[in-house]
Amino acid sequence: MMEMVNPSAAKLFGYEPEELLGKSINLLMPEPDKSRHDGYIHIYQTTGKKKIIGREVTGLRKNGTTFPFYLSNSEVNLADRKEYTGFMLDIIAQELNEEKLRRYLLNWSGATRNCRNSPRSHRMTCRSPCAKYRPR
Repeated sequence: MMEMVNPSAAKLFGYEPEELLGKSINLLMPEPDKSRHDGYIHIYQTTGKKKIIGREVTGLRKNGTTFPFYLSNSEVNLADRKEYTGFMLDIIAQELNEEKLRRYLLNWSGATRNCRNSPRSHRMTCRSPCAKYRPR
């Protein structure tokens, strides 16, 4: 059950913090994690085996869309109970940048496919259409 909610985290999920207080963290997870989460907690509490220490996971927004983020957890032992805190890092921009880089590399490799290296001059000689990529 969520006892405290960071306003920025709530906004990332499409909620106001007050909407999440008192609710299960499962609300913010898509299937199959939503159904498995309570089992993960039970396994951890009985065996000490952690399922998430820090890894990329998928979040579920209020509008039903999903997004990636990096999650790490912390556990605090109080006199009468244990509390868990989740720390999240928004990696949407990172994922978009990685996709742009993948596309750039695909375009570059396609453009240079018809090029060859000249051993004498150590310069790249290109035939159309990659002539525009010729080193100067």
